[in-house]
Amino acid sequence: MRLYRGLTRPFRPDRVAVPFQPGTPAGTNGTDFTECPLAALGYARGRRGVVLVIDLPEPLPRWVSEEYWGDSVARRLMLWRPFHEYLVAEIPAQELRAVVRRKGVAATSDDYKSHLLERHIEQRLTSSR
Repeated sequence: MRLYRGLTRPFRPDRVAVPFQPGTPAGTNGTDFTECPLAALGYARGRRGVVLVIDLPEPLPRWVSEEYWGDSVARRLMLWRPFHEYLVAEIPAQELRAVVRRKGVAATSDDYKSHLLERHIEQRLTSSR
């Protein structure tokens, strides 16, 4: 399963929360991701924003849970341990914003934009292998 996370600055593995340890408040060590690249892109604000792409095995591991995310149509999945080994790409948000701002795309539905982003990311990953 491919998941996405938007960040306002480049990814630093040393800043990822470690697995739960006794003495720390519950719920403070998860990292949230989504299945929707457009939703993740919304969080990758600014010139230095990036979107992380990870591929998790199916069925989802036990350390992944689905969390409530307001009235958003995108699913929010919380990873309760470091995810470095599953990271497949860190894509500049500017590149992805250019995909959804093209003429003829900007006025389309969010669902269509999300599919365009998925296709662009897939093409980028296959060309880099």
